[in-house]
Amino acid sequence: MYRVCSNCRAVLNDQPALEGVYGPLCFPCRFRFDEEDGQPFLIKMEEYRSIRACWESTYSEQWTLFQKRQNLVEKFSSATAVAAIGAFFSWVVIKSTVLAVILAIGTATSWFASRIARGAAEKLRCDPPPSPPLPDHHALSAKPQLFFDASHPRVGQPAFDIFDGYPPDWSERKEFVLNRDDRRCRLCTSTENLHVHHVWPVSFSSNHTPQNLITLCLACHMKQAYWEHDHLVSENIKAKKRHIVRTYTRNDGTVVQEYKRKGGRRGNFWQRVHAERSSFRDKGNRT
Repeated sequence: MYRVCSNCRAVLNDQPALEGVYGPLCFPCRFRFDEEDGQPFLIKMEEYRSIRACWESTYSEQWTLFQKRQNLVEKFSSATAVAAIGAFFSWVVIKSTVLAVILAIGTATSWFASRIARGAAEKLRCDPPPSPPLPDHHALSAKPQLFFDASHPRVGQPAFDIFDGYPPDWSERKEFVLNRDDRRCRLCTSTENLHVHHVWPVSFSSNHTPQNLITLCLACHMKQAYWEHDHLVSENIKAKKRHIVRTYTRNDGTVVQEYKRKGGRRGNFWQRVHAERSSFRDKGNRT
């Protein structure tokens, strides 16, 4: 299957393709969108800028005059209320008929002026300026959907494409991904401290095909908030438990006995990870 990024048009047959609004996204595009509050939010922002520009050219001056008329109405209304209270106070408390009459005339005048101002304002009433969209959530907290199919290049033994922990042929798979990505971090282009990152972590997907692997430097690897990946990286570095494959035959024909590799899964953090992992796989989401 021929698959391209819906944003930058990069071919994604042999690298991670993540779910996007208009179709698959490559990992760098999806990460950039997520840092900026998600692709849907950016699309809404583009629509907002277009609508705002149209509003500015059509209603901007009219809206400014309408606001001025509205402020004038509020001032006249306040003056009417003050004059009415003053007239009542003068008539009842001070017993000054002359002052009460003067304030009553002022009340009537302010009321009449406010009616005229309100009528003028209503003639200028128009659509208010559009409000900018608000992000619904930060997409980096979500678990992205990946696309997998049989079109990925064969790397290592098919039996180890899905393996609990790092597979025995991990070195071969890692070398393929590093070469595919030109031995540069796909996010910052750094060539130092390179890691091969599982977009869906080993702890959840156990998928080691190139369509789940991307090259990142250590700094960018630690930025991955999907699946609490920053904690997963730290905990994996401290891992002690080992997975054992009794016999493993390399591509060159060499037979390796009792192969061992680190993949530690201890402590409260890993207990919570295991519980979420089991729930995730029980729903049929394992790839």
